[in-house]
Amino acid sequence: MNWQRQKFQPYLSVDDVPAAKAVKSVYNITRERAWRPLYEKELQNIQTFHKAGLKQVYIQSDPIHE
Repeated sequence: MNWQRQKFQPYLSVDDVPAAKAVKSVYNITRERAWRPLYEKELQNIQTFHKAGLKQVYIQSDPIHE
């Protein structure tokens, strides 16, 4: 990750602003919990509409849909 930092943001010091930082798993739980509501509210809806579209809209033998 540091090579990207040095290439695209050379003025940022790697010592002052590290590209990544390890944390204990007990501190990561809160961040990981944030994904579930996002999935339930937004991502699940996208998945549902995508699957419905595959069944109803897309016709594989139709040359327009290719």
